[in-house]
Amino acid sequence: MKKLFFALMGVAFIAGNAMAQDYAKNIYGVRAGVNLNFLTGDFHALTQGTTSFHVGGTYQRLLLANRPLYLETGLFFTQRGFEVSKSNGAIRVNESQLEIPVMINYQLKMGKNFKFIPAVGVYYGFGVGGKFKGKYGSDFAINCYGSEGLLKRSDFGVRAAAGFAWKQYSLTFGYDWGLTNIAKESAQQVLTRGTKFKNRAFTLSLGYNF
Repeated sequence: MKKLFFALMGVAFIAGNAMAQDYAKNIYGVRAGVNLNFLTGDFHALTQGTTSFHVGGTYQRLLLANRPLYLETGLFFTQRGFEVSKSNGAIRVNESQLEIPVMINYQLKMGKNFKFIPAVGVYYGFGVGGKFKGKYGSDFAINCYGSEGLLKRSDFGVRAAAGFAWKQYSLTFGYDWGLTNIAKESAQQVLTRGTKFKNRAFTLSLGYNF
């Protein structure tokens, strides 16, 4: 009986180790896709959404030996923005940011090569460029950032995503919920109504893991 017990314990130990080894400890990848941007704030009813892109690299670290739970981060170049329609002109805002996400994902296996990957976390964006462009009486272009810019560089928010993976390839749908009011008080001089607005975006990404 003792021999059988220890034999079963040995098999369980070996099986447990084999299961743990099924999950890669470190995963590196690249991602690229589109952003469907829009705005919320004091004058969101006057704004229209814009389409832009994102591209970057990702890193995932296994958190549990026996579960496919991962910490996911990376570095992205992403563009956001919006349009404001006015009675005698229109303004288009293009923001360029360097962005760092910090998320937790769970890689649920579905069949031999497919996975469903829900994820939730936060992101931080730092503005590196962009313009307010348009025609308001006459053509104009104003920097988004800097001492004369109309926007704050820091942007922070919550992110939720759902992805599907096949072997090394992935397709991910996401939603960014900005929590930071990115408008400086000087934005009121151009937009004329309020100074509070926050970024929102639906995202679609294609990816490849090495």
